[in-house]
Amino acid sequence: MNYKDNNVVIPGLKSLPRISSGGNLLSFWKILSLVAVMLFLAACSDDPKVGGGTEEDSGIIAIADKTVSGVSQKGPFVNGSSVTVYGLDGETLAQTGNIYEGKIKSDMGDFSVKVVKLASQYALLKANGFYRNEVTGEKSNSQMTLYALTDLSDRDEVNVNLLTHLAYERSLYLATDSLSVSKAKKQAEAEVFKSFEIEGDFGVAEDLNIFGENDQSAALLAISVLMQGDLKEADFSERLDNYARDIEEDGKWDDKKTATAIADWASEKSLGGGLATIRANVEKWGQLFGVPPFEKFVNNFWWQNYGLGTCDDNHQGEMKTNSNVLSVNNGTYFICNSNAWRSATTLEKDTFGWEKEKDGVVKKGNVTDTMYVFENGLIRPANAREALLLEGCANHNEGSINTKSDTSDYVCKGGQWVLYKGTLVDARDNQVYSTVRIGKQVWMAQDLNYVDSAQTENLKGASWCWGGKKECDSRLYFWNAAMDVGPSYQTNIYGKASVRGICPEKWHLPSAEEWQELIDFAGGPKESWYNLVNRGEDVTRSTNSFGFDANGYYGGSFVESGNCTDGFFSCCQGGGESGCMNEDKIVFWGCVGSYYWSSTELSEDGVSVIHIPYSQPYSDELPYGESYSDELVSLDGSSKTAVISVRCIKDEE
Repeated sequence: MNYKDNNVVIPGLKSLPRISSGGNLLSFWKILSLVAVMLFLAACSDDPKVGGGTEEDSGIIAIADKTVSGVSQKGPFVNGSSVTVYGLDGETLAQTGNIYEGKIKSDMGDFSVKVVKLASQYALLKANGFYRNEVTGEKSNSQMTLYALTDLSDRDEVNVNLLTHLAYERSLYLATDSLSVSKAKKQAEAEVFKSFEIEGDFGVAEDLNIFGENDQSAALLAISVLMQGDLKEADFSERLDNYARDIEEDGKWDDKKTATAIADWASEKSLGGGLATIRANVEKWGQLFGVPPFEKFVNNFWWQNYGLGTCDDNHQGEMKTNSNVLSVNNGTYFICNSNAWRSATTLEKDTFGWEKEKDGVVKKGNVTDTMYVFENGLIRPANAREALLLEGCANHNEGSINTKSDTSDYVCKGGQWVLYKGTLVDARDNQVYSTVRIGKQVWMAQDLNYVDSAQTENLKGASWCWGGKKECDSRLYFWNAAMDVGPSYQTNIYGKASVRGICPEKWHLPSAEEWQELIDFAGGPKESWYNLVNRGEDVTRSTNSFGFDANGYYGGSFVESGNCTDGFFSCCQGGGESGCMNEDKIVFWGCVGSYYWSSTELSEDGVSVIHIPYSQPYSDELPYGESYSDELVSLDGSSKTAVISVRCIKDEE
């Protein structure tokens, strides 16, 4: 008996409470009386502690002449590994010095150890050696040690496995603190299972085996797989030690960081088909009973860690996000499908919860900015035009025209929205021109080809086909002819900023301001080149996205030299500027791009024109050998004596 600072310490019992040193101090004999009562109650208790044996047997039972057999598994320990049985004191669970050695008999982990004599029924089994790694399918590169605390009073078979090892320290803590060995082990093992989100009554750990077809085997194999992960042996042993220390006193696994790292690894294996590889590895070991359904416990662990919950028939189609902020997959969307959570596709997470809509309806995704269209009861990503027009194009609306865009009108053809071009019939000569809306303006999408000088006197001797051709679909005009005014205005101010000119009825020759509006709307001096020019295969980067089809020509009367031959019409061949002159001594130039008249005068003999260069604007990304220009789309000045193309713009309604 020890007496110190008013505390009496009795081996096997907790210290008595410290009592005040004042006048009411109990006498030493009263303390002894209290201790005696406590010892008596402990001896008579129906819940014996460490020194009281098992629940069924209130005493300490010596063990003699017993062969202890079983299997040692992580995966199985391999042939030649050692198994040692240590005898334990029945009251303190301290080692008594009784030690018996045995060996693993095969690569399946089976062993037997002859035990001559133990002071009590309690023993500690220690397995040490190389083991089969179920994750890699290979034997370990270094040895490891597993423990199992057991009661040999009613058993000859003891399996040493990861559950017996992980519960060992916690069992000792509970047994030396307040519980019998059997209750301590049962509670510790249940706490280990709980920390891996596994529920159920699986019996005592020493009876479990990773081989079999029941949930007991599946749960044990799942824990072994989860703790192993992709770790090397040294890191794996450290993880086991850290876990054991973590749960020792309170039975709770507080290391959220490690648990989450394991969950992230498990989700990767599960979603990437890695669990099937692990199953195949274990199957190759050739056990008679096969591989248990461990996957469901592995999956449930990361499902719960991510906050997803159970995926069963009652939750089919549900979608949730990984709410674990420690996870590398935090925020990832998962969908419950066929009783398993899997990563949701972009389509699934973007359209989750949507009700069926009418064909053609376009909606923005729940998560991303992707637009989707309903079609024939299905949902698919909308193409760029459908997203722009907020309407799908399919069989249900074939041929319909959409005018919702603030850029152009489109028609549904063959499942695609294509630029819609209207039709203009010039009542004067019945020529037909295509038209296109660009923003708030409606333009002719072809150059004017009106030539009837009988009806329009100002056209006499004032228009030509380019290059001296006799027939064409795009003519070039003097400015006065385009304005439908007399030739005297070649050198005099006309003074009207907006006129019909030679355009069809309800159309007019555009002013400089209207041309500038087009340039600005089409993207400015540089980008408008791509959006307005139609070069086909000549310059592949032109998109002509607004359907303007700029392909004008240029000529002038100020050069009086040169020849014009019937075959000399491809003036850009050979590079540089070259030209040809017709019989009226009008020189037609190539390689300068498109020019179009405006109705805006700059001086007595000068007019504002739009110039759309032949070559695309310079770009650092331009491939070698492809033409480019420092020129941009702009309003320039031109002499009224030049011959230039005409585009008409529709009058405002």
